[in-house]
Order: sequence, then structure tokens, then C-alpha cells
Amino acid sequence: MHTKITKIDKAACGLIRDRINKELAEAVAKLGLTAKAGHASYDDHSVTIRVEVALAGFDKARHEFDAYCHMYGLTLRDYGSTFRRGNATYKIVGLNPNAPKYPIIAELPSGKRYRFTLDAIKTSDSWERNTELA
Repeated sequence: MHTKITKIDKAACGLIRDRINKELAEAVAKLGLTAKAGHASYDDHSVTIRVEVALAGFDKARHEFDAYCHMYGLTLRDYGSTFRRGNATYKIVGLNPNAPKYPIIAELPSGKRYRFTLDAIKTSDSWERNTELA
């Protein structure tokens, strides 16, 4: 069943984004690419959605981490390493060079993401740095 959208709101944007992701994924897979609908801005009558298309298998977060990790006192091996703060274990999954105060992105097993400073990670309860070659 198709639902006709009569007003653009947050729920409609979610439906539109889901549909775009499904349709685009099928279309670009034939070209060896992936596509993902991202940030959206909207008013009552229209929505603008950013779409990112990339080579299949390309890990943008890893690519950015590799490019910028040395600026923050990290090494290539630190991508994917874990650390504990309190009762939670976080995994380093990226960097945001546009966030100078909290540039390190870490994720809980639930997928929820948080930002940290290097000092917060170094002073954590434990930091298990990767020993595998990057």
C-alpha cells in the first residue's frame, strides 16, 4: 500500500529517506556503488535530502581516520580499539576534524555514538589499543 504524503514533516522525511535508500541502493549496486540518503532539511511543502554515493566497500570513516589520526596523537592501529569509561566499553570508530574539542568518535555496542578528547581516552579505565597492523 502506498501512502500519499500531503505535508512534509519529520515523519514524512523518514518515509522519504527510507524509500530513497531502498530505491537508490538497488539502482547503484549495478554500477558497483553504494548510496545513502543523509541530512534533510524541510518545510511544509518541500524537502532537500543530501545523497552520498561511494564505491562499494569504501569505508569513509576509516579513510578519514587514516588521514587525520596523527593530528590527534593516534595511530592507524587505534581505529577500532576499545576503552572503558565507567561501566561502558567504547570502540573508536572515527574522527571529526571539524570538532576540535571532541574530535574522537567512539561507539557503544548498541551503536550509540559519543565524542571524546584524546585525554579522556588516555585516562580511561582501560584502553586496549589494537596490535594488528593497520
